[in-house]
Amino acid sequence: MKKLLITFSVLLLITYAFSLSFHGLAGSEFGGLNRQFIGAGVGLGNGLLRLEVNAFLPVSSLSDVPDLDWKEISVLEIDPMLLLNIRLAKGLAIYLGGGPIILADIKAPAFIIYSDRIFHVKGGASLMLGSIRIFAEAMTSIGLIGGPIGFGWSGIYSIHVGAGLVF
Repeated sequence: MKKLLITFSVLLLITYAFSLSFHGLAGSEFGGLNRQFIGAGVGLGNGLLRLEVNAFLPVSSLSDVPDLDWKEISVLEIDPMLLLNIRLAKGLAIYLGGGPIILADIKAPAFIIYSDRIFHVKGGASLMLGSIRIFAEAMTSIGLIGGPIGFGWSGIYSIHVGAGLVF
């Protein structure tokens, strides 16, 4: 009981200090395999810098989501990102950031970094309506080419929309 109380107190302090959020999202990929996907994530912070971790699951179609066999899912894409969050007005913000691409085998469990030269970047806008956050964003993959400051675009991007709760 003591451990539970300490854990709850620490989570409460983190939530109060850094603004914790949970969200769900759906999106479509363009220029690649043209997959659709669903995802869920958690965010920490609501100031100038924000940390966000999203997990994505590709699906053949968003209309197939109710029929998914959740026990058969074995691989997820996980994207931890550091975001620069710029408030434009009360409740309205834009953000831009990036991070590595991690593949997770949830049956093993095992995690690998997709590449040390390719990472995801995204930008978007969010609207706060009380404790509800609604957002739309675009994400793409870029890579290092020809040296430490050369970047190349994959030509593949995805558009996401989502909503979540902010504490």
